[in-house]
This record gives sequence, C-alpha cells and structure tokens, in this order.
Amino acid sequence: MNSLLVWIHMVAGILWIGGLFLLVNNIKKGMRQASLHHFIFSLLLIIGMLISSKY
Repeated sequence: MNSLLVWIHMVAGILWIGGLFLLVNNIKKGMRQASLHHFIFSLLLIIGMLISSKY
C-alpha cells in the first residue's frame, strides 16, 4: 500500500480517537464548556470521516 495513504489513514484515526476522547471527557466534566469542545469534537469527527471515505 502507498505510504501516503497509510499516513492519511493514521491521521484520520487519530482525529477520530481525539474527537471521541474529547466527547467522553466533556460528558464526565458535566458539559461546562460544552459549546467549544462539542464544536472541536464535531470538526475532528467530520474531518476524520471525510478523509476515511475519500481514501
């Protein structure tokens, strides 16, 4: 497999995991700063999904 594709998949996976981690952290904290973290989570998840579906 192309090394660039492997790297892109790794980045997408990291974004996914990072986004999920942020969401779980948010729920544990009681959603005090929910708006910013939720925005970041959504952004990471969308970027990860787009990259995954593209390659």
